[in-house]
Parts: sequence; C-alpha cells; structure tokens
Amino acid sequence: TQAGHAIETNTLLFGQWYSRSQELDSQLIDFDVGPRLNLGPIETPWLSVRPFFKGLYLWLDDQFFLSQLGGGLEVTRTMSPRLFADGSVTAVHQDFDRTPRNPFAPDRSGPQVLVTTGLAFLLRPTTTLSGRFTYTRRASDEDFEAFNRFALGLAVTQRYAGPFQIAEDEPWAV
Repeated sequence: TQAGHAIETNTLLFGQWYSRSQELDSQLIDFDVGPRLNLGPIETPWLSVRPFFKGLYLWLDDQFFLSQLGGGLEVTRTMSPRLFADGSVTAVHQDFDRTPRNPFAPDRSGPQVLVTTGLAFLLRPTTTLSGRFTYTRRASDEDFEAFNRFALGLAVTQRYAGPFQIAEDEPWAV
C-alpha cells in the first residue's frame, strides 16, 4: 500500500538425501506469514510491527519427526538514520513423533518461546555492525528435555554491488 503496509511471507525449503544407508536424510519446510504495519512518515517509518503465524515440518529418513505451529510478533524501531533496534517474540508448540532412530522423541514435545533483541549501527553506507541477544525456553513432557538457552551475537555485514542485477534495491551482502 502507499503507507508501506504489506503481507510478508518467509519460506525455507531444505532437503538432503544420501546414497549410504547410515547417513540421515532430512527434509524441512519452515514458513511464516503476517502483515507488516509501518508507523510514521511514508518514506521513513520510525516503527514497523509484524504479527505472524509460523509453521515448521521436519522429516528424518522419510519419516515425519517434528511439527511446530505458533506465532509471534516482530518490532523494528528506527532510532536515527544510522541506528536501528529490533526485537521479536515467537511462541510455538512442538510435537515430536516417535521414529525407529528416535523412540523417545515425544518426550521433547511441548511449548517453546524464543525472544530476540538487537541493535544495528550503520558504520558506512555499505557496512553495518550489529549485536543480538537471544533467549529460548522449551518446556516439554519430560522435565529433563526442557531447557533455557541464552546467546549473544556480534556481526559485521558488508554490502557489495552484485555481479548482476536481480533487483534495483537488493545488493549482495556477506
């Protein structure tokens, strides 16, 4: 729309198959969909909010192994022309299926919550420095499968002109 609101969909499809029987084949479908609402001036919104629905399906050795269904909320805030803050909360229910290689997998089933927050600073027009904090909490049917996980990350992203143009405003990044 003119205000910059849009429906966003992110999809990841992955598969690997091996000729040797001792290797583990896997296939994955991961997706989320939801509206992105921008608040503030049309050219430079100061806040972006995106509620979303999420799903994930995983197969191991052609047997269904894991499904995740849930949703979340992403928020991005423009602090200045060079500083951006973002955060998200995702809550899903994980359902693990029993397989011959993982007979106790259903013990891991239960809710999982993922909270992330980060800052990104534009050092130069093509270089971004960013930091991120992540917290994950999984409750499960069996207490010994539950966990709390904390992570910190630091990254530098350098953008380059692409070897060919895919789209005018999508440069390559490393």
